[in-house]
Amino acid sequence: MARFLPRPFSPSQCYENRCFLLAPTKFSSKLYSSSSSETKHQPPNPAEIKNDMIGPPNQLSNLRPVVFSIPRNESKLEREFRLERDKVQKWNEDFWIRHNSAFLKESNEFRHKKLQSSTDSDNKSLSAEEMSEYYKNFLDKNWRLHVSYNFQWYRKNFNLLYMAFKVQLSKLTFSK
Repeated sequence: MARFLPRPFSPSQCYENRCFLLAPTKFSSKLYSSSSSETKHQPPNPAEIKNDMIGPPNQLSNLRPVVFSIPRNESKLEREFRLERDKVQKWNEDFWIRHNSAFLKESNEFRHKKLQSSTDSDNKSLSAEEMSEYYKNFLDKNWRLHVSYNFQWYRKNFNLLYMAFKVQLSKLTFSK
């Protein structure tokens, strides 16, 4: 398998003060940090890049956004597939932002209540065992949400697989 080596970065390869290697997503998602903090870069223009690009993780969702390149001679089917991938990525990121925000908010509330009710004034943090009570309660409370998310996630990904199959099939039939 090919290895990609770091090379100089242009501003179009930087996003939110971090630069990343322009490479197909199936080969590399390695992130290279840039020390430049005074400039703010926009995500790359999908029409100007040749391959999909992976950005730095979102601080709330912990997911890395992917900027899908737009092929020069993009067919209607390829466009529908690319737009659906964007839509699914946005849906997934929105879910994890809401989920992780709720998790952190409730976690902080739990810690605060436990520490206030604690008789030990020296203890400023909770043990892993004490936090496991919160984790179990959070998972139990959100069980239906997680099951629903998984079914939707599977359905959306099977749809993407079907669309990818149709795109590849159309490339084979039209290339002859």
